[in-house]
Amino acid sequence: MKLFRHISGLICWAMVAVGLCSCLDSNDSEIVVTDYYNCIVTSFSLVDNSNVCSSLSGYSFTIDNFGLSDDSIHALYPNDGIIFNPDSLPRGTIADSVKISASFSTPDSAYLRLYGLDGELGQYAQFSADSAFYFASYPNVLLTIVARGGNRKTYHIKVNVHKVEGDTIVWHDYTDELWADMNITDQRTDTLGQTLYWFVEENGKSYKVSTSQLSENSPTEWQPMADVSVAEGELLDLATLYNWHDRLYAIGKTHGRLMTSADGFHWEVSSGEHTFVAILGNQYKTKDVYGRWNQDSLNVIVKADGAYRFAVSADATNWNVAQQIPSNFPVAGFTRPIWTEARSDYGNLTSRLYITGGLTAEGQFVSSTWSCDGWNDDVHGPNWVEFAQEEMPGMSGASVLEYTIDSDKPKTFWLLHPGFTATGNVPTHRLYGKYYTTLYYSEDSGVSWHRLSRYYTQYADNTPIGEVACNSAFYDPQSYKMYFFGGCRADGTFKTSVWGGCLNSLTFDKRR
Repeated sequence: MKLFRHISGLICWAMVAVGLCSCLDSNDSEIVVTDYYNCIVTSFSLVDNSNVCSSLSGYSFTIDNFGLSDDSIHALYPNDGIIFNPDSLPRGTIADSVKISASFSTPDSAYLRLYGLDGELGQYAQFSADSAFYFASYPNVLLTIVARGGNRKTYHIKVNVHKVEGDTIVWHDYTDELWADMNITDQRTDTLGQTLYWFVEENGKSYKVSTSQLSENSPTEWQPMADVSVAEGELLDLATLYNWHDRLYAIGKTHGRLMTSADGFHWEVSSGEHTFVAILGNQYKTKDVYGRWNQDSLNVIVKADGAYRFAVSADATNWNVAQQIPSNFPVAGFTRPIWTEARSDYGNLTSRLYITGGLTAEGQFVSSTWSCDGWNDDVHGPNWVEFAQEEMPGMSGASVLEYTIDSDKPKTFWLLHPGFTATGNVPTHRLYGKYYTTLYYSEDSGVSWHRLSRYYTQYADNTPIGEVACNSAFYDPQSYKMYFFGGCRADGTFKTSVWGGCLNSLTFDKRR
C-alpha cells in the first residue's frame, strides 16, 4: 500500500511538470500569477534622517487596508486604506525631506500625490526609494498602487507628530490650601483600601481626618474634617503612620505604645508591651536563603534593655525582640518603607524592605539606604544591610516614589523628593533643618542614588511644588500620576495643598 501511494505521488508530480511545460510551450506571452491583481502594500516605514528626528526608522507604521482606523477618512473614502504611525514622532518634528521604504506585490505602478491644506496638489511622483517626500508641507498624502491586472488601491498616509513634549514632567496644583484656618502641628496621608486618609494634628493635642476616594478626582474632592478618637490619652506620631493588613498603625508619642485603627477614626492600643520608636515596614512571606519560609511580619524599632532594638511580629501584638540596631541606623525621619517582591532572576530570593535617610538616635542626619531581606540566624534577627551614598547628603523628611518612565518597566524609576538637612539653623523639632532642593533618582531600588539633573535634566525642575519636606507621596500606576500631599516648610509651618505630576510620554499610546 505504501509503495502504491509513493508511485501515485510521482505520477502526480510528473503530470504537474508536463502541465507547466505545456504553458511555457504555448503561445501565451506570460504565466498567470497570483499577484496579477494584487495592489496591497505589504510593508511601510520611513528611512532614517537625523535632520528630521532620531531613530526615524524605528517608528512602526500600521497598514489598515480597510480604513477603519479613522472614521472621518472612512466616511468619505470607504474603499481606501490608511497607513499611520500609532506612536507619534516627537513634538516639533518637521517631517519633510523624508524617504520611504515600502514593499508591494509587484504592481504595475505606485505613485504618491501630496496635497496642501488648501487642497492644491503640491507634489506628485512615482514611488521610488530614492525620492524624498514632504509630509509636513503637504499633510494630505495619497499612495496609489495599480496592479498589473488593472486593480488599484489608494492609501491615506498619516505621519503623526506629538503636539506636546513627551519627555517632560508636567506639574499641576490641584488645590489651594485646604485647611488654612487650622493650627496644624503635624500631618500625614495614607490609604485604607481605595480611600485616602489625610490626618492632621491640631494644636499638638487633637486629631482630625479627611477622606477622598482614589480616583482621577482624588486630588480635589475631600470630605470635611472629622474628629479622631485615640484611646487612653495617647498622641499619635503621624510620621510613623503605616498601612498593614488593611489596618493603620502609628506609634503613640505619649507612652510609646503601638496604636491601630481599622477605619481611621477610632484608634486603640495594639501593643503596649514595649516602648515603640519607629515602624520599619512589612517583610512579606517569602523563602529565605535556606529555603525556609519567612512569615509575613511587621518590622519595628523598640527601646528595650536600655537600647534601641529591632523587633518583628506576625500579628502586631506579640513581638520577637531581636538584636540592637547599628549606631548609624535611623530611628526617625526616614522615607516611607518600600517593599519589593522576590526576584529570583535577580538573585533576590526574598521580598525586601527599603528605607532611605533619616536621623540616628544621636540626631545625626544620614543618607544611606537600608535594606532588609528577612531573618538572619547569625544575628538572631532581621538582616538589615546598609548601602552608603556618595552623592546624596544626609536628610530627614524625604519622600520616595516608585515611579515609571518606561511603561514596559513599571515602578523601576525611584524618585526621591528632598527633605531637610542639618545645614543652617535647626528649629526645636529634631526633624527640621534647612530645606534641600535637589531631586534624586535610583534605578536599582535605592541601592545607589544620583542627582536627577545629571542624567535626566528634563525631569529635575521641582520648583512648582515649593520648598516643602515631609510630604506624603503616592504613585497611581493606572494614570501614571504622582501626588504630593501637604508638607512642612523650613520654618515648621505646614502646607495643605496637593501637587501632582506626570511624565507626558506615559499618557501616549505605546505601540512599538
